[in-house]
Amino acid sequence: MIIALISDIHGNLPALEAVLEDAGRATAGQIWCLGDLVGYAPFPNECIALVRRRASASIVGNYDQKVIAFKQKKNEWKKSKRRPKFDAFEWNSRHLDPSSRKYLRSLSESIRLKRGKFRILLTHGSPQCIEEPVLPETPRRRLIELGKTAGTDLIVMGHTHRFMNRKIGDQWFINPGSVGLPVKNDLRASYALLDLSQDKIKVTERKIQYDVFRVVKGVQEANLSGALRKMVKLEYGIDIKDYLKPDAPKAPGSSSQSALREVRRMARNCHYEKQHTEHVTRLALRLFDELNPLHKLTEEDRFLLNCAGLLHDIGWMQGQKGHHKTAMRLILASRTLPFADEQRRMVALIARYHRKALPKDSHPIFSQLSNEDKQRTRFLAGILRVADGLDRTHTSAVKTLKCNTSGKDLLVRCKASSPSPFEMEAASSKSDLLEQVLGRKIRFAFI
Repeated sequence: MIIALISDIHGNLPALEAVLEDAGRATAGQIWCLGDLVGYAPFPNECIALVRRRASASIVGNYDQKVIAFKQKKNEWKKSKRRPKFDAFEWNSRHLDPSSRKYLRSLSESIRLKRGKFRILLTHGSPQCIEEPVLPETPRRRLIELGKTAGTDLIVMGHTHRFMNRKIGDQWFINPGSVGLPVKNDLRASYALLDLSQDKIKVTERKIQYDVFRVVKGVQEANLSGALRKMVKLEYGIDIKDYLKPDAPKAPGSSSQSALREVRRMARNCHYEKQHTEHVTRLALRLFDELNPLHKLTEEDRFLLNCAGLLHDIGWMQGQKGHHKTAMRLILASRTLPFADEQRRMVALIARYHRKALPKDSHPIFSQLSNEDKQRTRFLAGILRVADGLDRTHTSAVKTLKCNTSGKDLLVRCKASSPSPFEMEAASSKSDLLEQVLGRKIRFAFI
């Protein structure tokens, strides 16, 4: 049996709808909801109604409890709660319809289930307290204590908004992350698939894109207080006003230079290595132009390559390890970059694939592209990989290049200021994707 684990929806209907649609494609037989259906804005009643229809099991969260207790606690909380949270509880309490309020009141803090040989506890916080966070880094000693309290094989929790899949002894501690308020550097909705088939436990984290603009539009229409709007900005990791800009053009025209200025601004804010980044981008664009007889791509594609080149190393701001994936997440999460949705995904993926793994249909973001856009992404990422290899030492040793496309192999002649064995080795090793797309072997000659 495959079960979809969802938690911490916080009134985000577009994210919930996207998650449930994905769970359906994954053939999830049941939905278990771990609480905090409400708490922020702007779709509390709609989220509750959808969970009521779809969830096989549902428990209350600490934010749910605060919203339904608000009328009794209003005077006390006005003195003790920070203004944004007070406004959040007040807004949700005021907008809950009677049916939604009754449903939240009916939910218990935990549910015990049994599936096959496995005993399972569903709880929002820890087995001892609804507001206690249980994190991936929670000490082993504490998890053993909580495991004894639970007395089950699986403890499934929410509350922290962070994915967790940790086994201590014979007990599993699982958290699917947050549907409605995921981590700030990755705005995708998070949930998990729990597979209990054949008496084995398998937990798979799922990250799903959704229409953030619908949330922002709902927040606008909800007429929130300034303090609560600020809270939404902080919690969602987005600034509402960024979404009020006109949509970016599908292809670069007179506004392409202003778009590139926004891209460079983001690169600077991420403390990019300017010399290396700008040089790699120039080499990538030169290679794009030289390969024109083979690819027949458009000026829009050249524009996307330009943007991806400028952003490909911004993930270094969070460390070298996995910086290509971090760059992708930052691009996807940014709401200042003036891209249409497909452009954003392609730029993020081109930046991601400048190193390490090649594009695969099993990669969630890549799988969302059309077949045509997948091929464009492969080609552009292949070019960026080679260009990055040609500046392996970050010394701008390779000044320019020319391509001979007439032979069986593709010959790339690189004009260098000095012998560049590191660049030649790196470019050769990183030509794998471009060779795959072109169906040709690539050779490099340095002059």
